[in-house]
Amino acid sequence: MKDARELAVRVLELVERDRMYASAAFDTQASRSGLDRRKIALAQEMAFGVLRHRRYLEHALPTHRPLKDAHPFVQRHLLVGAYQILFMTSIPPEEAVNRAVQLVKMRRGPKAGGMVNAVLRALASDKTVRLPEDPVKRLAIHRSLPDWLAKDMIEQFGYSQADELAKSLGEVPDTVLRTNLRSISRDELMDRLRQELPDTRIQPGRWTPAAIRVRGMADPVRHPLHRQGFYAVQDEGSQLVALLADPRPGERILDACSGAGGKALHLFDIAGTQVQAYDVNPMKIISLRERAHVAGAQISAGVMDLTEQRPEGRFDLILLDAPCSGLGVLRRNPEARWRVTADDVQRFAGIQAAMLRNLADAVAPGGRLVYAVCTFTRRETTEVVEQFVNSRPDFYVAEPPESIAPEVINGKFLRLFPHLHDTDAFFAAVLRRREV
Repeated sequence: MKDARELAVRVLELVERDRMYASAAFDTQASRSGLDRRKIALAQEMAFGVLRHRRYLEHALPTHRPLKDAHPFVQRHLLVGAYQILFMTSIPPEEAVNRAVQLVKMRRGPKAGGMVNAVLRALASDKTVRLPEDPVKRLAIHRSLPDWLAKDMIEQFGYSQADELAKSLGEVPDTVLRTNLRSISRDELMDRLRQELPDTRIQPGRWTPAAIRVRGMADPVRHPLHRQGFYAVQDEGSQLVALLADPRPGERILDACSGAGGKALHLFDIAGTQVQAYDVNPMKIISLRERAHVAGAQISAGVMDLTEQRPEGRFDLILLDAPCSGLGVLRRNPEARWRVTADDVQRFAGIQAAMLRNLADAVAPGGRLVYAVCTFTRRETTEVVEQFVNSRPDFYVAEPPESIAPEVINGKFLRLFPHLHDTDAFFAAVLRRREV
């Protein structure tokens, strides 16, 4: 590859054609590109920018026929060109147009190149984007959302708040590290990072005592301090879920849907007590065991499908970070906005309810079942909790621990939003089982 644009277009191709996750596609292609760090960062901005703003870009392009009628290769160059013209100041519009035309001509011929030239020059000469009056269409196009999601957000939050939330979901988030406080203090870790990465912005987190926010760190997972177990990459919203669970020394603790183990490791870091962890994916359990070994954490991990199986024994604390639509992490996974459907939300709600049912009897009397999802749809949050406590009168929604900042609590629920808290969007509730 000769430049950042080619890398960005290749990533978009893999995301659209092969349905790869954007982060995985980008990491793979960037490592093979031979481009320097500056060009790789530029390509990342363009590829992820198109994914975050695709519908708005499609609406803005002054084409006389639907963009979908163009060849996919041409579509991608038009979208990247539109993003450069409307959102970037580092690339002059003339340069953006000329490079797009050059690459399209090489692959698709002079006719396609002429069309790209005409469309992008027209956009560069008049950047005005006219939006529809209908509120659902207006929000959906302006903030690049599917109609069903824009409608759901307006109904739940009202237009103004929905617009603020949708805008924030299109922004680039900080990378957040969670300090392994059993190995190093947050201040010491920040000092070491600042010494090794003088050009990186490094700040303490806002909501949790282990959080460090970084911007400009090339690859935090491959850094030696990560490989040595001094930190994990974990958003503050995710960290707050473990603090809400309030694990204590000597408790019997289960992370019921652990994934690769971010929250299981955090639970151990807080309580210093062995954590049992389950996940349906064997590869994630292997990853969790490796991470636990590096971090020096006592975690016993195994494979279990909680939609069909029930864990043996009783636990004082069970954390269920349930499978969900993932709409709360659109800042990090922008391609998901074009993949998740309203039917998916309904399907996930059924999975979440089944998991809660299968975990309820494993909670010891007086114990806690913490339900968490990284989304904000009513169907997957308050409705799931209401359905559960109505079906299990031996459970009730408990008050969150006093150590949790009141600014992140809505009623008795942990409710986090990027536009309000600068975290991924999370919902969590503490469901306590009655003593008798």
